[in-house]
Amino acid sequence: MAADNSVDKSWEALWSSAQADQRGLVDYAFQLQAEVRRLRDAAAQNSRNSSRAPSTDRPEQPKLKSLRQKSGRKSGGQPGHPGRTLQSSDTPKHIQIYLLLECECGEDLSDEPTVDFQRRQVFDLPSLELECTEHRAEMKECPCCHRIVVAAFPTDVKAPVQYGKNFRALLAYLYDAQEGASLRIREMCAEMFGYAVSEGTLQSAREEQHDALEPFENRLAEILPQEPVLHADETSVSINKVRHWLHVLCTPLLTFFGIHRRPPPRPHSQLYFNPAQPWPPSFRIPSP
Repeated sequence: MAADNSVDKSWEALWSSAQADQRGLVDYAFQLQAEVRRLRDAAAQNSRNSSRAPSTDRPEQPKLKSLRQKSGRKSGGQPGHPGRTLQSSDTPKHIQIYLLLECECGEDLSDEPTVDFQRRQVFDLPSLELECTEHRAEMKECPCCHRIVVAAFPTDVKAPVQYGKNFRALLAYLYDAQEGASLRIREMCAEMFGYAVSEGTLQSAREEQHDALEPFENRLAEILPQEPVLHADETSVSINKVRHWLHVLCTPLLTFFGIHRRPPPRPHSQLYFNPAQPWPPSFRIPSP
């Protein structure tokens, strides 16, 4: 039995081995036990408990276990804490005055002067609705050439009917900053504003914000290499079930992120740093 290195054995083969060579069966079980332990230890390793690089971590991260201990104090604000109570405003946008016409004794007060006001303030959202603004460009006939000439619209008014820049910025914010699902964002717009935006509108709004941030990204590429201390890191992320590299360069105030398609695995002899193979062109930052 010891000479057979095959792991897959039938029940009959194991029973036959147990009858003929019990010591060989014990050795075989002991080897399997050691192999299972090795595989379990390897599967449990990640960048937090071993020297493995963060890029080798699986998409699912281990659950964090809180290290905080119970303090014995009651939940909520503690004595002496300044708190964050809603503060009144010195410049309210709207003022609603309630007239005092009659005293509790029945005397008419409608013609009496006001001595003072007792104030209470309510902070609330305005009515959530899309306001329609119609842009009209004048059309005139030239007395010289008799052509009909039309005035120019603003550059951001491009279609006969469209969503405004503030609403489109909100769509991009909900999708990217708040990581909202496309379907739920469109459902929210239909329920709150009465307009069911399309998937194309949502994605084009994100593209507009991406283009608007391009000058800032280019400026980061100029500033960051000039910093005296610069943190650089990389990790792998899954996008549509395809592994990519997430590169980051940052300081305490500035952060640059770059997503790049992860190349296919290379032979082990090529895994070490090779100065002849620089960063991908899209990630390369010019020298100061």
